[in-house]
Amino acid sequence: MAKTVLLTGASSGIGRATADLLSQNDFKIIATVRKEEDKTSLESLNKNIKCIFLDVTNSDEIKQALTLVKQETDELYAIINNAGQAYTGIVEYANIEEIKQQFAINTLAPLEITKTFLPMIKQGKIINISSVSSNVVYQFISPYCASKKALDIFFQALTLEMDNPNIKIVSIKPGIVKTPIWEKSLDAAYQRLNALPDEAKEKYQKKLNILLEKVRKSIKYGKEPEDVANLVLKILKMKNPKLSYNLGFGAHIGEILSKFSPDFQCFILKCGEKYVKK
Repeated sequence: MAKTVLLTGASSGIGRATADLLSQNDFKIIATVRKEEDKTSLESLNKNIKCIFLDVTNSDEIKQALTLVKQETDELYAIINNAGQAYTGIVEYANIEEIKQQFAINTLAPLEITKTFLPMIKQGKIINISSVSSNVVYQFISPYCASKKALDIFFQALTLEMDNPNIKIVSIKPGIVKTPIWEKSLDAAYQRLNALPDEAKEKYQKKLNILLEKVRKSIKYGKEPEDVANLVLKILKMKNPKLSYNLGFGAHIGEILSKFSPDFQCFILKCGEKYVKK
């Protein structure tokens, strides 16, 4: 029988690519989406994909999702926490409510979804789509970095605390992936930049513009969503996967930097910033 996987954030990018690939490889996918058109489009890819509507930050909807999933299956083989958002902004002028929303989506939602659905897994895996940003602090996306770091810490703790050795928890840490999340993040960043007071623009506008353009260019050379999907499939088939996997050159560089002191990390990143300006 096909093993059933719960996958969040499946409308586009990594989520859609993962749903498509897994459904072609003997997995039944219960994918969460927000819009009717996304449901129709995703379910048309393969008969093994079933979509349910879910706002991952809404506790009542998570409870309703549990009821819907139990109507489809008695047991889950895996939970893939993919739904996410990237908040780009300046710490000194950060909008606290937007930061709370960043943690709600990237950290607390995967935690609540896992708590809710964990009793349905007897033997299987929990896979979080984290980020290289959980290893290193990058300027102007610190809320995103912090939310992904917190995500990894919670699930590393779950690995230590849980008494079921048959459930494996894995964090996938990609570098930049060509997904809508970054384009949306950049568009929002430019809007926030334009809305800043004059004193903030004087302090940060030039530096922020340079780095935002660097990110925009980097997206063109990022990994494809299918690369992440292939790694997910590989992990699902492993008996004993590692706790963490890097994906892409940037992710490996981030892991190397994380082994050094914060002072050295800042020195290297500032050197990189000067290189970009040239």
